[in-house]
Amino acid sequence: MSDHRPLPVFFDPDHRRWPRLRLAILLVGIILSVLATVLIVSILINPVLPALHLPNSTFLPRGGHSVSPQPEEHPITKAEWALKEARERLEREQEHTLSQLLQKARATHPKTDGGRPLILGYYVNWDDASFSSLKEHLDHLDMVIPEWLHLAGAD
Repeated sequence: MSDHRPLPVFFDPDHRRWPRLRLAILLVGIILSVLATVLIVSILINPVLPALHLPNSTFLPRGGHSVSPQPEEHPITKAEWALKEARERLEREQEHTLSQLLQKARATHPKTDGGRPLILGYYVNWDDASFSSLKEHLDHLDMVIPEWLHLAGAD
């Protein structure tokens, strides 16, 4: 074996790379120092904001978590009153129509032992709303039909 050892890959006996490396490190250090200084100064100095002429915060509740003021109550106009009455009338009509439909459904659907119509619930496992609705109305259902239940064949 020879006594000759291979030189390292980045070996620089003339030190020609050192000034460039030192300059790069110096520039990076200066840039980072300037950025850190700007950040610290921007945190410490309050920004000058334009005068917004906002009301004092005395209207906020003392112990509450809300930061928005309560809406001021204004007198109801004739148009708003008419709209409110129309909504109430519509709700009454919808309730009346729904009760008539339920009476028709009870008269035409097969009866259970108690004389009321059979109430079925359909459940699908891929819809979260279906499960929450099933939990909410389970006490009123006579039978639950899952989506994955299928009849196949004559048997």
